[in-house]
Amino acid sequence: GLMPRIVCAAAYKQLGETMKFLWDKTMRINTVHVDDVCRALFHVTKDRIPSGSIFNLADKNDTDQAKVNALLAAMFGIKTGFHGMIISNLARLNLSGVIQAANEKHMIPWDAICREHKIDTTPLSPYMSNELLSNNSLYVDGSRIESSGYVYSQPTIDPERLREMVQMAIDLEVFPPILSA
Repeated sequence: GLMPRIVCAAAYKQLGETMKFLWDKTMRINTVHVDDVCRALFHVTKDRIPSGSIFNLADKNDTDQAKVNALLAAMFGIKTGFHGMIISNLARLNLSGVIQAANEKHMIPWDAICREHKIDTTPLSPYMSNELLSNNSLYVDGSRIESSGYVYSQPTIDPERLREMVQMAIDLEVFPPILSA
């Protein structure tokens, strides 16, 4: 769920507008680094974990929308905010229509900055799904796997690692080189 938000932040940099998300800053959106997902899968297959064991994987950052927006604001030099509960609850009445309008709004500046930087094809998109914008906090306790000896390599969203991820996409020429210093 982070990359669509990152791409949207790039679109808002192009628009020169404040990026606002539905709901409020306290909505939890736990994340886990792909390296930890791969390492955890390897761990449970090689370390004699009892068959049928179930583990959640999640950062230790207690990530919420406010933390993600703060990272995006710093990385792209944009202002971020939230629509709040009244507007968000009104949006819930026609969430698919709101999402469609938002996706159309984000696609135009995203296409423009890609063209400006001669990016003809990219797998990245500002498309927001219903699941990503619904009022569904995603909070799981990812500590149980640690009792089996697993240690997270990326226990929190690190601003530098997030920047490295975007820089890698820039280097692959699938993301425009528009990061703030």
